[in-house]
Amino acid sequence: MLPSPFDLPRLYNSFAKDVDLHIERVKSQFERKDPTWDTYKGKKTLYHSLRWIEFGIQLAETQRIVDFTAGNDMRESLMHLQQDSWEECHAVFYSTFQRRKDNFYHLCHCK
Repeated sequence: MLPSPFDLPRLYNSFAKDVDLHIERVKSQFERKDPTWDTYKGKKTLYHSLRWIEFGIQLAETQRIVDFTAGNDMRESLMHLQQDSWEECHAVFYSTFQRRKDNFYHLCHCK
C-alpha cells in the first residue's frame, strides 16, 4: 500500500477548525435573534459544514472526493424546519454532525 500523500491529522485539524468556526458563528447569529439576519443562510452554512466533514472523510479514506452528493440528505431536513431557532437546528443537525466528525477524527488519527 502506498503511503498517504495527506498528513491526515493536519487534514482533520484544518477541516474541523473551519467547520467549528462556521457553526459557532451560526449559533451566535441565531441566539442574537437579529431580524436582519437571514436564517436560510444559517441553515445553509450548517448543511455545508456537514458536507465539509463528509468530504474530509472521503479524502481520508480514498485520497479523493468520490461522492459530491454526500450530506445532501441533511439539507432537506434543515431547510424544512418549521421554526428558525438554534435549538431546532441543533436537534436535527448536531448528533449526525458529531457522529460524522468523530468518524473523521478516528480515520485521521488512528491510521
